[in-house]
Amino acid sequence: MGGLKSVTVMEGKENEFESLFRKLAAKVRDHDKKCYYYDLCKSEQPRTYLFMEQYENKNALQQHQKSDHGKYYFPKIRELLEKIDVSYFECAIRLKSIIFLSLMIGYVIYYYQSSTYLRYKAISRSLS
Repeated sequence: MGGLKSVTVMEGKENEFESLFRKLAAKVRDHDKKCYYYDLCKSEQPRTYLFMEQYENKNALQQHQKSDHGKYYFPKIRELLEKIDVSYFECAIRLKSIIFLSLMIGYVIYYYQSSTYLRYKAISRSLS
């Protein structure tokens, strides 16, 4: 089960958003053992980020969503968002790092029909 979220952060809240995400990602690495990929990329577009995640199955995603660290960090992160677009999808194979990023970038191109979403840079490390 994979997830792709495009988010726009409120002006002036980018550093706080990135800091919270890094803390959340560390908790995910420590506690969500069925999470295969959890990463955030920053666009060259101001305040725009692409968040990608992949789990063993839908149950693993739901466990993540109900986790103690999720309950703590999700509301704090949402408070900083101006806009969020969310898509979830089934994954045929377990993907890692650059492979997942490449496929997701392809999905973003298809989904948004815009080359502006091509210019992302990773700001955190994947779980692999």
